[in-house]
Amino acid sequence: MDTPETKCPITAPAEEDQAEKSCEVKMSFPKAAPPKVSTAQNPAPTPLSGKASYRIDKLLAASCCGSRKDIKKLCRDGRVRLGNQTIGNAATKVSAEEAKELLLDGQPLEIQLTLLIMMNKRPSVLTALVDRREATAADDLPEELLERGLVPVGRLDKDTSGLLLWTNDGTLNHRLCSPRHLISKVYRLSYSGLPLGEEDVLKCAAGLPLDDGPTLPAALLLPLSAEEKLNQDQPGRYFEELIGSTFAPGALKAAEAEKLRTVLLESCRQVAAERRSLADDEALLVICEGRFHQVKRMLAALGREVTSLTRIREGSLSLDPRLDSGEWRALDEKEKASLYLEASLEVPEL
Repeated sequence: MDTPETKCPITAPAEEDQAEKSCEVKMSFPKAAPPKVSTAQNPAPTPLSGKASYRIDKLLAASCCGSRKDIKKLCRDGRVRLGNQTIGNAATKVSAEEAKELLLDGQPLEIQLTLLIMMNKRPSVLTALVDRREATAADDLPEELLERGLVPVGRLDKDTSGLLLWTNDGTLNHRLCSPRHLISKVYRLSYSGLPLGEEDVLKCAAGLPLDDGPTLPAALLLPLSAEEKLNQDQPGRYFEELIGSTFAPGALKAAEAEKLRTVLLESCRQVAAERRSLADDEALLVICEGRFHQVKRMLAALGREVTSLTRIREGSLSLDPRLDSGEWRALDEKEKASLYLEASLEVPEL
């Protein structure tokens, strides 16, 4: 596959392009008396309720209302209101429910602290925020989103296209990438070499040996046979029998193995329609990890070479067919909630 991640399927960290962990360097300086600060000029943040709270300036920044300096001026000028109450202090805190009642110049704000973007990555661009020599996928996103900490979830190779998620939630990013959480990723590929067959399906279901260790069991979906095309309502023996009988959990614990098997079989069902459109030299591959060039290396282990590669699904999320190459859109609330639940995280309020 294209996502550089781990050399150990279960215990190692997730992909290389996760948000970097901050490093705090402690330095020692002579202690000086703290400066006197006027509380009248610099009032402390004031919560309007006892519930979990958010600063007004952060909420307005998430609504693209300008810089922190601009937002302070908006408050001083009396342009920010909460119901009938004018908010003069940008450091005031409000609850998530109260935040929905915020008004700027009498108009409601569209506040979204947690960003989740779906992109149809175009081939020939790097999965990166910036590169000195080449175009990046970030070039297709507006600057105001990137300034809010948006980063890619995982990595697609330069020559790979398709579904690429972006978020400013580092915890969600990590969990979607980590093989510990068994989030499925589905790829549509074309290849050169002899036609793939049942033996190759069984090898993938058992886990393929690679130079950095065996892969987790994966589901290889081939074009429908003539018989299957005549009976499209039946999933065929592929799902429960072919994959299920060969599935080899390896070092996985019983609960993990059962979850992985369930995820693979469910992903196969979800892309059944896509399978019907496969050409003779195409296949779908469902994996739940993301090693360096994993899809390409798995096909090489089967004696074939990938000639084109597109990610069409990640977890419960399918690539929106309305998105042209290089286009993007924000996830709706239902899509966002689904990804958080798959990652075993609480859905954020804002």
